Amino acid sequence: MYFSFYSVSKPLLLILFAAMQWLLSTAQAADKPIEISTGWVRETPPGARNAAAFMTLNNRATTDAKLVGVSCQPTLAARCEIHEHLHSDTGMRMQKISAPLAIKGNSSLALAPGGYHVMLLDIAAPLRKGATVELVLIFDDQSTVHAKLPIKPVKEE
Repeated sequence: MYFSFYSVSKPLLLILFAAMQWLLSTAQAADKPIEISTGWVRETPPGARNAAAFMTLNNRATTDAKLVGVSCQPTLAARCEIHEHLHSDTGMRMQKISAPLAIKGNSSLALAPGGYHVMLLDIAAPLRKGATVELVLIFDDQSTVHAKLPIKPVKEE
């Protein structure tokens, strides 16, 4: 008895095709375990020198990831940094983070107003609604994730 492609039943071919699709999607998820969702950059008022970017980082891997930095093109800003808001008895202040941000396996980390966020310092030009900003997130294993984020006015956040 010999095997013929034509003798394989249609349901079996569908099952094999579905299994191949699942394997490919699993391999792709392993290649890019960090995904970005709900990202945006706050539109800047006239004369502003800095801007803030927000997003949710989704870790699809079972292991933790550590965000260690962010970069941007010099045509956008002189530098980009990961910042946090600190709340105290005297009020709220903002500062650059001093340690990597851990994103637990199979979980998410929100970079949101009032919490962790990306600061674009000494921006080259005002950021206006409708344009996009490109950032590169850098992780402790030297992997990177590119983010293309729309610019939104405060009233649309």
